[in-house]
Amino acid sequence: MRRIQCSVLVVLMMSIARVSASAQSWEMSGFGGYTPSVALDRHAEEFTDLNIRGGFTFGLQAARFLTPRWGVEVVFSRQASALEGITPDGPAELYGISLAQLHGNLVYQFGNNDARLRPFVFGGAGATFFDAFDLDSATKTSFGLGGGVKYFPWKTIGVRGQLAYKPIMLNDDPDSDLCEPFGFCQDWLRPIELGVGVTIRF
Repeated sequence: MRRIQCSVLVVLMMSIARVSASAQSWEMSGFGGYTPSVALDRHAEEFTDLNIRGGFTFGLQAARFLTPRWGVEVVFSRQASALEGITPDGPAELYGISLAQLHGNLVYQFGNNDARLRPFVFGGAGATFFDAFDLDSATKTSFGLGGGVKYFPWKTIGVRGQLAYKPIMLNDDPDSDLCEPFGFCQDWLRPIELGVGVTIRF
């Protein structure tokens, strides 16, 4: 099975390499959005819930389209958040957290190259960087899967909206303690990200 997958990948890459330079283009985007809170599986009895608080997310995206439909992109995003416990008296912030992600994605967009409306889907992987005051930072393997739509009222300037599912593998290091500050005593964190932005293509 693995040989078949490798063969398909090689054929795909060779096909992309044959595409003429006229079919290639670049896209750059700046975006902002919101990541809803993510509940954690385990918490002390004093809390009715424990979660990673939702918050504003912003980032940058750069894509190279090798054909009118297939491309690769690099995305950096950042979110200010906190570990938040919910008690009968209300929410209580335990400590602030910043989450930064750097992902590489494979992108497929629908429609003709000169179409104003371009729906797209993407998938990829990368790293999530956790940071908090007075705690050692941590880097975790993460993935991305999602889709959206781009609309170009002008030839080179458009708007972009997307929904992304970005699961983070918290136990990717076999030598680390699963209940360390950014392990949260569970295997996965499963945030969803909503974003809109401006796209420039050239």
